[in-house]
Amino acid sequence: MIASRSDSDPPTAPPGMFPLESHPRALWALVLGAPPGDLDAHLLAQLAAEHDGPTGGHGWYWVGRALLAVAMGGAVQHGVAAVRKVLRRWREGDSYGSDAPAGPQRPSRPAPPGPPSAPLPPGSGRVSDSPISLAQHITGSERQAWLRRFRTAADPLAQRAILAQFASAHPLPGAPPAAPSPEVAWSA
Repeated sequence: MIASRSDSDPPTAPPGMFPLESHPRALWALVLGAPPGDLDAHLLAQLAAEHDGPTGGHGWYWVGRALLAVAMGGAVQHGVAAVRKVLRRWREGDSYGSDAPAGPQRPSRPAPPGPPSAPLPPGSGRVSDSPISLAQHITGSERQAWLRRFRTAADPLAQRAILAQFASAHPLPGAPPAAPSPEVAWSA
């Protein structure tokens, strides 16, 4: 485990990630108004150890980030269970930190070149999945489900309809709602 110098020092951040200002136990006290009890402190340490492997030894860092995500989501009353749920979602989606408002973005995977075919009608050329793959306001599992739908769509028109459905279901925070496209109405 990449440990901090003490329980009062913040854990080392993975490369490219913003550092935590405090150790997760100190963050716990800030978020919940009191330091963790013995059982909660033990469970937090277990979570850190459990997530050391998949995060290259940065378990305590991700416990802290999960605690911050729980606090931002308003589920602090659930304590360790809520932190555990966030960490499990991140591990299963291979998307540690996906609930963070900022951070490094993974580039979208380019589509493999296909064989030449009949000319496509106007507006039906290659469609990028970047609105879904670069979305920071959804969870990793939601992103994977939308990407799976997008990538298995029958044609570019169906992909555009899926992008419109995604934009309607997950508008950018602070963005005005988008008007439904005719393709969405047609495909419904």
